[in-house]
Amino acid sequence: MLRITLNGANAEIMIKRSIPISQWCQSKEGSKGKDRTSTELNYYINNMRTNILQIHQELLAERNLVTVAVIRDRFYGRDKSHRTLLGVYAEHNEKCRALIGKDYSLSTVEKFDTSIRRLKEFITQRHNKEDIALSELNNEFITNFEYWLKTAIGCQNNSALKHLKNLKKVVRIALTNE
Repeated sequence: MLRITLNGANAEIMIKRSIPISQWCQSKEGSKGKDRTSTELNYYINNMRTNILQIHQELLAERNLVTVAVIRDRFYGRDKSHRTLLGVYAEHNEKCRALIGKDYSLSTVEKFDTSIRRLKEFITQRHNKEDIALSELNNEFITNFEYWLKTAIGCQNNSALKHLKNLKKVVRIALTNE
C-alpha cells in the first residue's frame, strides 16, 4: 500500500504488489534485496511516488483544493477534471435511457448498452484496466478496438462500424464539454 499524508489527513492506495516481510526495509521504504524482483519493485514504488507528487503539483498549479481524497481520486481517474471514457459513456447512456419514447427507442438504447459492454471488455482484456482516461484515447486505441471487435468478437464490418459510430458520438460529447 502507498499512504498519502497531507495536513494530518491520510489516504491509502493499493499498488497491487507484494513482497515477503523479511525482504522489506522500513527505513528505506522499499525492498532490501538486490535481485531483479526487488529492483523492479523499488523502481515501481518510486514511480508511484513520483506520480503522486506530480498530481499534487498539478493541483497546486490549477489552484484546486488539495486534499488526500482529491489526490487519491485523481490517481484512480475518478475526479471530475480527468474524466474517463466509460464514465462519460455511462452518463450518455443514462441520459438516452431517460429519453426513451421521446428521442430514442428502447432498441437504440440497448445498442448503446451493448457498445459500452464491448468497450469494457476491450479495455479489460487489452489494457488490463477497468477504465481509461479520456486523455489516453488516441487513434491507436480506436483502430485496436475495431480490430478486436472484428477478430475477438467476430463482428462483421457494419456491426463494428456501428460500435465505432457510438464511440465517436460519446467522444464528441466529451470534447464539446471539454
